[in-house]
Amino acid sequence: MKSRDHNKAQILKSLDTGLQVLGSFDRVKSEWGVTELAERLGASKASIYRVLATLERHRYVFQNPSTGRYRLGSSAIQLGQLAMNHLNLSESALPYMEQLRDRTGEEVHLAILEGKEAVYIAKVNGLRPVQVVSSIGDRCPAHCVSTGKILLAYADSAFVKSIIADGLVGYTDRTHATPSSLLRELELVREQGYSINWGEWREDVRGVAAPVMDASQQVVASIGICGPAFRLTEEFIDTNIPIVVDVGARLSEQLGAPPRNERAHAR
Repeated sequence: MKSRDHNKAQILKSLDTGLQVLGSFDRVKSEWGVTELAERLGASKASIYRVLATLERHRYVFQNPSTGRYRLGSSAIQLGQLAMNHLNLSESALPYMEQLRDRTGEEVHLAILEGKEAVYIAKVNGLRPVQVVSSIGDRCPAHCVSTGKILLAYADSAFVKSIIADGLVGYTDRTHATPSSLLRELELVREQGYSINWGEWREDVRGVAAPVMDASQQVVASIGICGPAFRLTEEFIDTNIPIVVDVGARLSEQLGAPPRNERAHAR
């Protein structure tokens, strides 16, 4: 059987354009508008819009509600995880996540913000016999889980207002489901430097999370523990808050952030 000459093979133009669109996102420019991409790639706005709509359907991109521009989505992150090198955030975080698991005994998540949702990009199972069921790639409403509230607390204020304007779902009696309640909660999170979920999404699940910062002191992720409410009592949470904050701070330093006592207030 003859080997195929890929240079002469027929190219699927729509897929080729889609890959060019994905390749346009980088650290320098993480968000693109339809017109910008069309000009960059020499394509029509209509074709770029169709490509973005298709990519968004499969969560390879998502539209930032505060700007109307597009950025990479959870599917692209999950795919990229398979190819990233040792500097990958998830891989860099793994030893710290394992330390947090060993010190608390509970399940550990690393999350990023995507629209209204916190997305788990890494997970370490807990040591206890009863665990919360979760997987990498799971999505949670950001306003009522500890990892998500951390990410919202340090997100752009216009972005948070756009999420509030879209409506807040109240999942339990403890959910911060009104604008005033959520804004007060996010202010408290920033003041404390950590977040607690007291059963705000699922009544029988609680959690504690802290921010993860990069060299520019931007919050790029959150790290936290979660477990059943019968085990994460107020006493347990109070005891373990310093541990979660410490691990988040040390992971941040690993990513280039200055020591805690030298950091400016991130927002």
